[in-house]
Amino acid sequence: MSECKPEPSLRERRQVETWTQIHTAALDLALSDGLAVATIDAIAERAGISRRTFFNYFPSKEDALLGLRTPQLSDEVRERFRASQEPALVRLTRLVRGTVRETSAMDQLGRTADMKRRKELVSQHPELALRMKAHMGAVSDMLMKELERAEEEIADGNEEPIPDGFSHEDAEAAIMLANIILFHAFKKEGESALHRDSDAIIHSIETFRNILESK
Repeated sequence: MSECKPEPSLRERRQVETWTQIHTAALDLALSDGLAVATIDAIAERAGISRRTFFNYFPSKEDALLGLRTPQLSDEVRERFRASQEPALVRLTRLVRGTVRETSAMDQLGRTADMKRRKELVSQHPELALRMKAHMGAVSDMLMKELERAEEEIADGNEEPIPDGFSHEDAEAAIMLANIILFHAFKKEGESALHRDSDAIIHSIETFRNILESK
């Protein structure tokens, strides 16, 4: 499968610029003046947009602060998952990683934007971690629906979505484990763990496997 992606259109580039502008304004306000001051109206004013435009990009100020997008699975990530011949847990972890990449604060080059400042904000306001946890729960729910949809297509002759011994009953636990593996890789390797060509998740899977086999 080709790694090349088409260049974003002018409209798409402007959308990315506006999204980044709002996210940056939210972080600037919260870190300089406090979370209470960073209201939706204040963020919109600082970003130079209307309140209506704000809600076109973010459903809440918490999502603007954390740089979260509504969970969705792109055709590219879906096709890569279904075409992969890797072991099931590796495939699932890559699926989670691809979804996280597309629903978090990533720029057009695939780099995490303002990561250090977001970490600083969450350390000052731990309640924001609850929103991140809820977001990851929504990602997991979406992926469960994708796996269920893929299973329904088996009857039509499509390849089984989760080979190598993962039954439907195992899928939810497997997605939870994939989330933990990705978190471990991220803690160890930083934002590079989210890059498509990173082997960080392979190393993390080996770490967990060694721990389990030693018990």
